[in-house]
Amino acid sequence: MRTIVATITKIKNLKSKYGKKFYYVFFKDEDGKNYKTCIYPNMRNYRNNNWFKFLQVGLTLGGLEVVSFNNSIINADSKPYIIEDNTLKQSKHPKLF
Repeated sequence: MRTIVATITKIKNLKSKYGKKFYYVFFKDEDGKNYKTCIYPNMRNYRNNNWFKFLQVGLTLGGLEVVSFNNSIINADSKPYIIEDNTLKQSKHPKLF
């Protein structure tokens, strides 16, 4: 599987047909190509791969695996890691801890 580095550009929080929430996460790589993945908090990959740490617009992540049958889908089983944190540059209101 091919891995890429990409920045989160948008996150949609939606309700599943089973009543739980899930996230569509949209990315853009260094060449400007768009990708997406679907993250569901009740799935094991969400907890095991620590996706909850990475659901912020502006984070540039490495270790994102592109699904071979569709070149615009990121495998939700990827093991992402932070390359660069641009979250404060993306937000009009900086996050306070």
